[in-house]
Amino acid sequence: MKLAIFSDVHGNSFYFRSCLSKMAEYRVDRYIFLGDAVGYMPYGIDVLELLDSIEADCLMGNHEAMLCGFLKYSSDRDEVYQLRQASLAIPKRTFEKIMTWLPYKILSLNGLNILLVHGSPWNPLLGYLYPDSCERHYNSPQYDFVFMGHSHRPFISKNEYTTIVNVGSVGLPRDFGNVPSFTICDTMTGETQIVRLELDNQDLLLDLKKRNVHETILTCLGRSQGELFA
Repeated sequence: MKLAIFSDVHGNSFYFRSCLSKMAEYRVDRYIFLGDAVGYMPYGIDVLELLDSIEADCLMGNHEAMLCGFLKYSSDRDEVYQLRQASLAIPKRTFEKIMTWLPYKILSLNGLNILLVHGSPWNPLLGYLYPDSCERHYNSPQYDFVFMGHSHRPFISKNEYTTIVNVGSVGLPRDFGNVPSFTICDTMTGETQIVRLELDNQDLLLDLKKRNVHETILTCLGRSQGELFA
């Protein structure tokens, strides 16, 4: 079975549509989303509709947890998060569906035991795991693979027992190069790869600026496009 595993779209349906087009080239059997469909950018409804259209298995991220009231956050942070705006736009049925998402999932496929989390194995909603700490902090014979998001920085780290994969971010990449990423995993062969897309995002940035998206988000997305707003 071929899996497309991705995370942290954050209301960026522009990047998401491009990633979905690329995923289709791999003849994916199953789509798995590791959370944070909403927050930061204003196209969350489009993202949720796209997730529904591909029948993705969806995990809850910390932004869904804040949206649903499971995690508290200070109201002044909503200038950046824009979760109140998102909550007002989401239909009741969709909101109720989001409430059922969990921040982790365990799969057994073709002899592989797979742990899926938004954050980290020990803190599925809010934990972080980085490549320089993988071997020291997580190496379990219980799982062949651990897939996660949350940090917006993709990597693959192979330990004695476990291959740890951060799939990066579709909507708001923060690593070197600042390009969206997702992961393709073939459970028959165990082959796993991070796929990255170079996109021209100037039209997106201009529209986000008109919609009063916070300057920190514009700056993050604009790093790969030069000084668009200088």
